[in-house]
Amino acid sequence: MEPSSWACHFSKKAPCHLLAETDTKTLSTGADLDAAQWVALGPVNEKHDPMAYLLPLEISQNIFTHYLPQVPSQHLFDDPGVLDQLLTQATGTLISVNRHWRNIVYSTPQLWNQICVKTSATLLSTSHFARQLAHLELNFQRSRDFPLTIHLQMNYHDSDSLPANLQLLEMVCREAHRWENFHIAAPARLLSAIPKYTSQLNEGVPHLISLTLSSTYCRLLPAPEDWSLSIGSPGAPLPSPIYLTIWGVTITEKTFDLSRMTYFKPGTLTIPEVVHILSISPQLTSLTSYVRQMWFNHFVDRKYAQLPPSDLPFLHSSLKSLNVTMYVQRLFARITLPALENLHCSLDKDEYDALYEFLCRSRCPLKSLSLYLTCTGNRLIELLHLTPGLEELRVESDLTDVPDLASNFFQHFKESAERDGNGPTFLPQLRTLRFYVPSLTNSEFGLTMLQDSLWSGNERLPCRPLSKVTLDVGNDRQWTEAEQKDLLDLVQGGLEIAIHYVFNSEPCNMISNYPNIVKAVEKLQTKTRQ
Repeated sequence: MEPSSWACHFSKKAPCHLLAETDTKTLSTGADLDAAQWVALGPVNEKHDPMAYLLPLEISQNIFTHYLPQVPSQHLFDDPGVLDQLLTQATGTLISVNRHWRNIVYSTPQLWNQICVKTSATLLSTSHFARQLAHLELNFQRSRDFPLTIHLQMNYHDSDSLPANLQLLEMVCREAHRWENFHIAAPARLLSAIPKYTSQLNEGVPHLISLTLSSTYCRLLPAPEDWSLSIGSPGAPLPSPIYLTIWGVTITEKTFDLSRMTYFKPGTLTIPEVVHILSISPQLTSLTSYVRQMWFNHFVDRKYAQLPPSDLPFLHSSLKSLNVTMYVQRLFARITLPALENLHCSLDKDEYDALYEFLCRSRCPLKSLSLYLTCTGNRLIELLHLTPGLEELRVESDLTDVPDLASNFFQHFKESAERDGNGPTFLPQLRTLRFYVPSLTNSEFGLTMLQDSLWSGNERLPCRPLSKVTLDVGNDRQWTEAEQKDLLDLVQGGLEIAIHYVFNSEPCNMISNYPNIVKAVEKLQTKTRQ
């Protein structure tokens, strides 16, 4: 059952599915099962539906808990549309459900602990706002003590709407001790009121695993001195990973307790801030941020702008994923990450050496590498020799300055497969390869070299686990007959090839620019899968 349709189906088809699978012990005869199915598919008016009450309470409870939407908490706030589909759907269907099922809905906390609220000028200025607060209070009551998932989007239109917004925010903050996933997008003036409402909580927010604060309309939110949000119970083990996403919010030790953080997406940081966060969050496993130069970042807390000089880079033994862009040269010189598995970064010409030294120093088991770079093909090969366990590689570059990048890579990729019988020594574990090469000419594309690098000997035995190659090419890319044959040979050999066309700013006919080879590859891939 699709997540977006579960709420409108639970009164009709869900019961018979679950009854037939899990509750046949309670229904002893076929007649009972037929009656239960008739109840599930029959009319919803209880006056004409006396069989509804034959369903035991525990069966009804199992039905609803079984069909609740299951979404990993770390993905809830990646796409607001997911929440719009999943949250607060049950209340809209209660009017079509008979009294028996309605009582079950009211007594099922999992149907009421996920809340999505969006304020608007119309909502705040009419009687609908009082109804919204009443519905919110009902959610808090009927969810009992279950942890809450809250998605709150607040719009600040004028000073007249401020009291209503603050009233709504205060009601939500009173339940902060039950927050499990909390996402709020609001102007800085409203966000700065959160400490006032949460400071009175003695128990803090022990259940919080995902927190997203996003400042709208005003990109700068000063950190109040009394803002202190401690995540997780002190001294208690982490129940699950903690995710924190912050945009336009100043980060200080008084603002957030980051010692137990495992996932951190702060938006924009300076290099000293990145190093400082690593030093105070030993359990951090994932960090995503734009890196800016000193004083360029308006969100920087000047307290951390001047870190004491150190001869040794800071060692962080838990970080597994790092996604940074801009000014990474000084950052790589300041850190050592021996557990790093996923790295995404962009490099200028003068930043290559810093990444090379960082990989030599860290000796990390890198499995996924995504680079935007402007170095030559030989320098890229030197870099990749430091990552023998790499399984996924994405290379993106503007090849106007480095035309030999792809040709050198594919040539070395081929030659390493033709050496001794021990298998290739260059990227032997590579499974997924993506080249963003919109400017490549025919001679630089290297399809023949790619084909020759995947098999060894006259019997064309596989020598690499490579299973998928994605090629981003220009919209005016033309394919020769030899290249078409190479592509088809690659697909016949079991390789999945995806070709993405990058269109320039000039108007073009997408259909006419698609070469026939795309259709041939798609047909052959479909036939191979069958």
